[in-house]
Amino acid sequence: MLLQLLSLLKNNKDFSIISLATLFSGIGTALTVIAVYGELSNARAQPFFYSVAFILSLFPGLFSSALAAKLSAKIKISTALILAECCGAIFLVMPMIGVATKVVWFLLVALFMTSAVSGFQSPIYQTFIRRKFKDEELKLVSICSVYIFSANFIFGEALGTVLYPLVGTKIYLFIDLFSYLLAAVLIFLAYKKNKDVFNPVQTNPEKRAVFLWKSLNVFQKRAFLLTPFLALCCAPAMSLLPAIGAEHGKEIVAGSFIIAPALVFLLFKTLGQIIGPFVANRYNFDRLFASNGIITALLMLYLGLYYVIYTAKNLTIACLSIVLAHIASNIVYILASYSFTKHFDESVIAVVSARHYQVCLIAMCLSGLWAGIVAEKFNTVTVIYVSMFFIALTFLNLIKQSHKKKDSALCESPII
Repeated sequence: MLLQLLSLLKNNKDFSIISLATLFSGIGTALTVIAVYGELSNARAQPFFYSVAFILSLFPGLFSSALAAKLSAKIKISTALILAECCGAIFLVMPMIGVATKVVWFLLVALFMTSAVSGFQSPIYQTFIRRKFKDEELKLVSICSVYIFSANFIFGEALGTVLYPLVGTKIYLFIDLFSYLLAAVLIFLAYKKNKDVFNPVQTNPEKRAVFLWKSLNVFQKRAFLLTPFLALCCAPAMSLLPAIGAEHGKEIVAGSFIIAPALVFLLFKTLGQIIGPFVANRYNFDRLFASNGIITALLMLYLGLYYVIYTAKNLTIACLSIVLAHIASNIVYILASYSFTKHFDESVIAVVSARHYQVCLIAMCLSGLWAGIVAEKFNTVTVIYVSMFFIALTFLNLIKQSHKKKDSALCESPII
């Protein structure tokens, strides 16, 4: 599979450059978030400001994704992406002012912009992928996108967490600024490689004006709902992972390195996300996407392994369970990403992607919120049991969609 991915990147230089730009942009977003929370901690901010920070890290994307869908039909999508990166870079002035003046609100404005940039990018990136690749190429492209997502954590959150206390806030923010500007330059270079793929989206104005759920066919509805259901089933348990890591002690000594268990857990989560595509690659994605039993079994396996993580006293067993759990969830995530891109054509994918991003964001926000409430009122294991309710909803939805398409030729394709 590695050779296939390298061949894909080699034969599609514009995609390679855009992927690199997405990576640097994601790193910039992660560095900004770490800097803001770090400065809030240094300023001994009241809990109210942390709540506002959480809201601002999510909700601006609800509106910026819709704006991106509209702009993609009016200007070149490369221009829209470059504008987003420049906005991310410019608004880094705010945390710099916040650090100098000790005014917390300046820090929160920067968080607002990072969320807006992330939401803005999603519909445009989906448009680029749908326009660039044929259906038979989407399997590898989806896997590549998952690796970019994992790399964002490794080079963004993990590296940022290490760098922040070492280099100081000002130098750290300049590194952050460089990542945004580099992403903008890379997008421009990708545009130079293949200008046609970055043209404004040609769409029917009636389709662009309104998102109509009833107008979607059964495959599109299934593809649309799979990611939000994945968030509802998996995000609650995953949101408490750092807290569970803290129960294994304050630090782990490995040679000359001292690492917090919570960070170790997050790194093993990323390892599972990296291995997941290798496991999924040997199967027929269309067949897996059509299988209610496989999707439900993978989600149940995920929660079962998280039960082990929550109750295990041995750190090695917990880490191994994290890897296996995120292999399972990542297979479902890849299927969701692949099927969503495949079942919506270029003329509508920006609008649908914007709405999809909004629904996923709300699902993640609500699932994280209720997980915290349940864990505080009862215990962390209870979160697992409540999550099973959402798996039941997922299964019922899958069954409903299957009854509508049971005669489809899709179900006749082999798994391998």
